[in-house]
Amino acid sequence: VLKEKILPKHIEGNLLTKAEGNPFYIEEWLILLLKKWKGKDDIFENEEILIPDNLNALVLSRIDLLEDPIKQVLQKASVIGAEFYENILSELHSRVNEKNNLRSDLDELTRMEFIRKLLSQEKFYAFKHIITRDVTYNTLLKSNRKILHGITGEIIEEYFSHSIESFYYELATHYDIAENNDKAIEYLTLAADKAKKKKEDENAKLP
Repeated sequence: VLKEKILPKHIEGNLLTKAEGNPFYIEEWLILLLKKWKGKDDIFENEEILIPDNLNALVLSRIDLLEDPIKQVLQKASVIGAEFYENILSELHSRVNEKNNLRSDLDELTRMEFIRKLLSQEKFYAFKHIITRDVTYNTLLKSNRKILHGITGEIIEEYFSHSIESFYYELATHYDIAENNDKAIEYLTLAADKAKKKKEDENAKLP
C-alpha cells in the first residue's frame, strides 16, 4: 500500500499502540489509508489521516466512505447474517424498491475487502470479518432492522421451503427481531426439537 512512502515514526508508534497486536486492525487501516490517499504526496501531512481509537471505529470509518447505494447493500447483507446467499440479498433488495445493480455492488464490496465470495457454493458470500458485519449492522436504525428481518424471514421461507429445517434457528432470530412473536416461538421450538433429536440419535449410537 505504501509503495515508496516511509511511515513516520510517530504514526507507526500510534498505529501499533492502537492495534494492540491485532493484524486485522493494521490491515483495515492500510485499506482506509489507500482509499483516502489517492496518490497524494503529502498524505502523512494531512490532518485527515487519523488513527481511530479502536477496531470498531476504524471499520466504521471505512463504511462511512462508501457511497450510499453500496453502503445500503452492505447493510442489508448484515441483516441476513455473517454469510449470505446472493439470491436472498437480491430479493430483499428488490422488495425495498432498490434499483441499483446488485452484482456490480457486490463485486465492488469484494474488491474493497468488506466481503468475500466463498468457493464452497455458487453465489454465496461472507463478511471478511465478523466485526465488519456487526459494525455495519449497528449503523441501521432499529426500526429498519425490524422491517428488514421480517422480510428476510419471509424470503427464506419461500426460497428454502424444501430444506426449511436447516434454517429453524435463523428464522427464529429474524422473526424475534421483527417482533413476530408467534413465528419466533414456532421456529425456536422446532430448532430445540431438532437439537434434541440430534442428541438422542448420537446417544443411541454410543456403545
